[in-house]
Amino acid sequence: MQSLKSVVTQLYHHRVVSNLIKSFALEKRMFRLTNRLKTIIPLSLLFLQAFLWVGAPIVAAPPDAQLTADPDCVSWGSGRIDCFVRSTDNGLWHMYWAGSWSPWEPLGGVLTSGPTASAWAANRLDIFVKGTDNALWHKWWDGSAWSGWESLGGVITSDPDCVSWGLNRIDCFARGTDNALWHKWFSGGWSGWESLGGVLNSGPTASSWGANRLDIFVKGTDNGLWHIWWDTSAWGSWEKIPMVAIPEFPIASGVVLMAAILVLMVIMKRRPGKKQLLTTKIG
Repeated sequence: MQSLKSVVTQLYHHRVVSNLIKSFALEKRMFRLTNRLKTIIPLSLLFLQAFLWVGAPIVAAPPDAQLTADPDCVSWGSGRIDCFVRSTDNGLWHMYWAGSWSPWEPLGGVLTSGPTASAWAANRLDIFVKGTDNALWHKWWDGSAWSGWESLGGVITSDPDCVSWGLNRIDCFARGTDNALWHKWFSGGWSGWESLGGVLNSGPTASSWGANRLDIFVKGTDNGLWHIWWDTSAWGSWEKIPMVAIPEFPIASGVVLMAAILVLMVIMKRRPGKKQLLTTKIG
């Protein structure tokens, strides 16, 4: 009588049984490979997506990729945007769009405010911040390289805001220690500081719609929006911008009326044997 071992050996070498065993072993290896691929492929795709997301390799970013002040962005030409931020290192960081986003670039400094940016011409950038000494500080791009930092003096208590209305012209505004609006401008050289009065409860924001025109807006002590302007020859007086509320009653009444009509139509439709059309008779 054959031993159990010899029987098992014969079965193992039998063609059909041998093929079944090999097939099972192959299937087991394929199962293990499939499980590994389920882990590897998503991770590979994730890294590929991160690599291609901005059309370039992963690049340096501000520490923790976090902003610690409001950003400011400016455009000096079609298809171009330059953005500036303060990060957790209190330094100035810069990135730009020119068909795709650039890497982040550190521009140094020690900021105690958010940055403000202006551009008076193509490939020209001027950036302003409040420093640790509460003075206004300036850094610029001249078309080929960044300058160092220069102090423009003053003692400001808010984020500055600067705007350009023409070539070689920049106007900067900030709140001073007296809570008034203060102004400094560049026109071939820097002016001194001038007070424009007012009692500000915020930093200013500046705009220009044309050459030698400036419009400045602030929040007043009454939390209203206040405005002062330069009309090419003189400063206007402070004016409060009326905050006109949008009437709500006509809109609410219309909604209620439409809801009532829809409900009435549903009720009329459900009445058996009667089909009525709601009409309004005029005259």
